[in-house]
Amino acid sequence: TLDLTGSLPKPERVNAFVADRAVDKRAKLVDELLANEAYATRWADYWDAVLMGRLTREAFIDRHGFHQWLKEEFAANARWDDFVTKLITAEGYNTNKRPKGATDDPKNFEKLHNPAVNWFLRYFQAIPELSGATAKVFLGVQIQCAQCHDHKTEKWKQTDFNQFTAFYTRTWPAYYDKTIAAVGTLRVELKDRLIAPPANEKFQQYFGSYQPYAATTPRFLAGAELGRFKPRRAELAKWVTSKDNPWFAKAFVNRVWANYFNVGIVQPVDDMSLANAPSNAALLNYLAQGFIEHNFDMKWLHREICNSAAYQRSWKPNETNKLDQKNF
Repeated sequence: TLDLTGSLPKPERVNAFVADRAVDKRAKLVDELLANEAYATRWADYWDAVLMGRLTREAFIDRHGFHQWLKEEFAANARWDDFVTKLITAEGYNTNKRPKGATDDPKNFEKLHNPAVNWFLRYFQAIPELSGATAKVFLGVQIQCAQCHDHKTEKWKQTDFNQFTAFYTRTWPAYYDKTIAAVGTLRVELKDRLIAPPANEKFQQYFGSYQPYAATTPRFLAGAELGRFKPRRAELAKWVTSKDNPWFAKAFVNRVWANYFNVGIVQPVDDMSLANAPSNAALLNYLAQGFIEHNFDMKWLHREICNSAAYQRSWKPNETNKLDQKNF
């Protein structure tokens, strides 16, 4: 109940569960909790913290709207690949609120409202951080230190980082509300464009971080370069969420496992590399393959873990394993 919904069960509920003699009582309870609105809230809270950080104060980010969108996605049990695609490719307005002082609304304002764009806006003034977050959060791959130099212990080179960042350089926002005249969440439209932001004084304040990567050809990590006329973010999302991507399913499985057991099969959870092997490779492969075969169904993974013998074992160590911090 704590893991799935973030709250304690009432004593009478515990007593009823203990007294129940049905062999499938746990499976039924897991399904009941997964259908509870609190499940969507609990996991929206987790992913809001992962994606947006603990504190955002920018006037162009609608944090509440983004969190509400997360809840709706988890309540609908959106496929993980679809969810990530929506984040990577999001276009539209960041909020459906009109700030104080504004007198009109953009054309098709409600239709173009897309809370998912707030994730991009979280990073758009530091675009290299966005590419680093994409790799770390969705793939469990640490490439960010290659921004300044070749990775010292991994295969990632500075050119890998630059070409991965280039996927985002033709996407940038434009304000609708002027900061001087409006107070509140400012409305911003995010769009894919044909070019990177112009390198002039007017744009430098907001888009200076784009310039080192603007003339670089996008290339997938350890993969091929992107064709010249293909849509950059759409192709990036397609590659990231592919069933053939060696990191995508494992990264999600590992994060969810760590939420239940307080330690990942790979630990830290966002550092999947040759130098940081999983404690149980067979387990990670089994869960990742099952996740793929069930079309990235998040609730399938929760059921698989919550109904497992591993999850039902006592947390208390015995004399033979009390010092074991890795292999459970």
